[in-house]
Amino acid sequence: MHRGEPEPTPVEDEARLAALRSFEILDTSPETGFDDVVTLATQICDAPVALVSLVDRDRQWFKARRGFALAETPISQSVCQYALRQPELLVIPDLARDERTAANTLVTGKPHLRFYAGAPLVTPDGHTLGTLCVLDHVARSDGLTSVQAEGLSALARQVMQLLVSRRAAARSVDVIGDLAQAERALRDSEAKWRGLFESLSEGFILGSVIRDEAGRVVDWRYEEMNRSWGELMSLDPRTATGRTVREILSHVEEAWVQEIAGVVETGEPARFTRQVGSIGRWYEGVAQAVGGDRFTVLFQEVTDRIKRDHRQAALLTLGDELRDRPSLDEIVLAAARCVADGLEADRVGFGTVSAAGDSVDVQTDWCEPGMSSLAGGALPFRTDGAGHTGIVAVDDITLAVDYSAQRTTLAEIDAKSFMGLTINRTGHPFALVFAHSRSLRSWTDGEKQFMSQISDRVQVAVSRVEAEESQRVLNRELAHRMKNTLAMVQAIATQTLRQTTSMEEGRKAIGNRLSALARAQDILTGALSDEADVRSVVEAAIRPHRTGEGRISSSGPSLRLSAQQALGLSLAIHELATNAAKYGALSNETGRVTMNWAVTDGRFEFSWVENDGPNVAVPERRGFGSKLIEQIVAAYFNGEGRIDFKPGGIRFELTGSL
Repeated sequence: MHRGEPEPTPVEDEARLAALRSFEILDTSPETGFDDVVTLATQICDAPVALVSLVDRDRQWFKARRGFALAETPISQSVCQYALRQPELLVIPDLARDERTAANTLVTGKPHLRFYAGAPLVTPDGHTLGTLCVLDHVARSDGLTSVQAEGLSALARQVMQLLVSRRAAARSVDVIGDLAQAERALRDSEAKWRGLFESLSEGFILGSVIRDEAGRVVDWRYEEMNRSWGELMSLDPRTATGRTVREILSHVEEAWVQEIAGVVETGEPARFTRQVGSIGRWYEGVAQAVGGDRFTVLFQEVTDRIKRDHRQAALLTLGDELRDRPSLDEIVLAAARCVADGLEADRVGFGTVSAAGDSVDVQTDWCEPGMSSLAGGALPFRTDGAGHTGIVAVDDITLAVDYSAQRTTLAEIDAKSFMGLTINRTGHPFALVFAHSRSLRSWTDGEKQFMSQISDRVQVAVSRVEAEESQRVLNRELAHRMKNTLAMVQAIATQTLRQTTSMEEGRKAIGNRLSALARAQDILTGALSDEADVRSVVEAAIRPHRTGEGRISSSGPSLRLSAQQALGLSLAIHELATNAAKYGALSNETGRVTMNWAVTDGRFEFSWVENDGPNVAVPERRGFGSKLIEQIVAAYFNGEGRIDFKPGGIRFELTGSL
């Protein structure tokens, strides 16, 4: 080549074209070896079109083709020409968006190709003759999977080996030697083909349908399967070859037969995601016709994914239900239904923990055929605390040392393996959701996580219900206290204003009495209860009048007063102390006040006694304070109150019931 002349394109490279012609392959008749390669390429790559494409100077010619009507196309329509520039696999996810192919008439017009992947056919001395390629009528943004790419490249090497073997056979001078060499090449090719077939991680089936006298497909027969088929089905391919699907899988679902019938009769491939119920496994794959009554299936197991999806759907449903469940019983029922939907167990149910905490009263359960119901009966429940926390999973009850005491009972109800979810209320076991298996079972991490996720959601719902119930109780208590307090305030205000001679006197008297009432309310509120200890009430009421000189003393046992009794006694002490400070024992330097309380013969007794104070006389007019002390307060105790005006000081005695 002279300096300045343009370098020829790979299509026009004379050395490459000479290598292509040396194989004497162009315009030859179809051959089974090449046809089988394109069939397997469509299976591995899940593509409708596969070609063995050889790129000539002005055309690309197809030694083998599947899903493509033309035997050759002009070089202007060739996508494979771009694969000549690189030694590795060429993938074009969307032919309509790639500047090299967007205007290609095979893309813009029929057959409207959109996806291309081509593995180069490289000779031993480095010349690229063309590609083994697959095409699709829809774009694939993700291209090929790593398994598909590896399989396509391996098949391309097999095509090249077939070409080399074919040329070697054609060039042989000695006919006998030619045949021997060809046989060796074919054996090598077959061995490599077989190795690829067996190395697939997906299961592969070559089969043929069986028809009845009317020509209807009623079964299908296994002709050949790879090693992965045996692993995915837990069967030995050698014992299955030649037998029918109905013989190997008893009670197989009719859909497995009818879908294959549709593929063979229409020639259209069919994708499937379906369970083989007799072995409890799910499979996903594609079935394709290969001519006559024969077909192929390429598939993989997706059992774990399907179960995971079922569990996730069950959790979503549980979340929706828990938002609308107002009671604990309904929450537990929703949790049990979620377990039943998400786990494939022989018996799922729930019950409430007995008052003694050693058994569960079963409310409802769902059972597989042949599994007895426990509804209305009881299950043992561990009382050592281990059964009171979250999730328990036992694969084999005979080996579970912690459940030795329950082993006999569980064996009698055919529960060889079980899982349990304890639901707590206020920190104590409230209910149990259980799942039983009649056969030994290893609970998976996914299943345990599923139960844990149910537990998390249920405990949140239980906490919500408990909080709402606590709030309702608090609201009722606040309303009750407010009503009683307002009634007492109204009575204090009304009676005080009737007895006072001026607004200022009335304001001050009402203020002091309300302060006493507030101190009693503080005691009740601080205790977060509707009861208060009598000593706390007495001390709170008398505290403003203590001077630190020990002139006021009190004694008595610890007793509980109702809210109304606490408020009444507080007001009574306030009135007595105020009067003592003005006129009685606390108005001089020597007076003393003694308060005592006790329970005698089931009756509450309280006394206020003043000593060493100024002489007192019976007042001419009895005010609201006296009425409050003798009548109103006594009414709160369902008893009697009496004030005596002794020369040495006032004496007040209250008797009643608690």
